[in-house]
Amino acid sequence: AGGFQNVILVGTGTGLAPFASMIKELDFQASQGKSNGIRYTLFHANRTLEELGYHDELSSIEKKQRIDFVYLPSVSRPTQRDQGDVSIGKGRANNLLRHVTNMPMKEEQDLATMSAQDGDNHGRAQNALSKAVRPVLPSHVTPQSLIDRLNPSTTVILTCGNPNVMEDIKYIADANKIKFEK
Repeated sequence: AGGFQNVILVGTGTGLAPFASMIKELDFQASQGKSNGIRYTLFHANRTLEELGYHDELSSIEKKQRIDFVYLPSVSRPTQRDQGDVSIGKGRANNLLRHVTNMPMKEEQDLATMSAQDGDNHGRAQNALSKAVRPVLPSHVTPQSLIDRLNPSTTVILTCGNPNVMEDIKYIADANKIKFEK
């Protein structure tokens, strides 16, 4: 991430671990008066709120603002309780990033690709779309505030987690001409 003004981190499941460690260390350094001036944005998704490890700690770091850090927690299988919680997003990490970059959900894109084909793949794509959770950002961020952090010439996207999601994050980065690392 050296040399980039904006670092977008996308962590899913246990793939959050390296990013949580990095953010905690950056916050600690900032508490000691050391700051690097880089803007960090963390898309953190898991199936349920209970599975969002480090959620409270990362939320606290964001609120302190010792570093320029935006935290976007999200659940891909929201419960009724989660639907009313505007502090967490809804949907998979890749679809949240697609939402911010004005791209269709992965499941919508897959269905469009399969629409010209017959058979099981088209049916599977329709089924996947019917089960997909539409992306909703946490209420404290807007798509525009995130777009400002995605300037292709000054941004790198780092990802860790589900291999299929990482592959799609690479696709999103490439489509938006943003440097990608995993």
